[in-house]
Amino acid sequence: MRLLNHLKSLTQRKLIKENIMKPITLNLIKTNHCFDLDFYSGTIKLKDLFKNYHIPFYEPGQGLDVGFQRRVRFNRIKNIGKRVSDEKTITESFIDCVHLNLRSEGAINFIKPLDEDRAGSFFMFDYLPDFGKFVIIDGQTRVTGAELAYEEAIENNNYNLAEKISNIDKELAGLGEP
Repeated sequence: MRLLNHLKSLTQRKLIKENIMKPITLNLIKTNHCFDLDFYSGTIKLKDLFKNYHIPFYEPGQGLDVGFQRRVRFNRIKNIGKRVSDEKTITESFIDCVHLNLRSEGAINFIKPLDEDRAGSFFMFDYLPDFGKFVIIDGQTRVTGAELAYEEAIENNNYNLAEKISNIDKELAGLGEP
């Protein structure tokens, strides 16, 4: 029986991790065209964002093109993780947008209009890992806190909570090319 429970635990863990690695289709709304760039808003499930993001941290002596975000304090990440782990407050940390940027010149070719190509129009984007990771412009504490809560839920074999966290739909804004 103990071996059976262990195998079940491994299978559930594997299934959750495999869901993170599937190709991502995002539904977008074109919001702006500025500085010769298109900007979109949409939603993304946290399971699709985990392992597919990068936070460009500022390091003294380096230019802002290398990193511009201040280091996140662990106590803030832990506090967000606690709120996300509580089913009563699981989505409260995500009341505001997470701002992402995808710095891939080829990605624009995978954004397909579903109607007219203008501000307010609907698009579908098939994200592939080959495009690189999403750069978090704003929301790094919330994303890393939710990811911590997700990982702790898996470590504690609380797969129901891990599934709920991974399926939180997070609004995103500012998906544009470099």
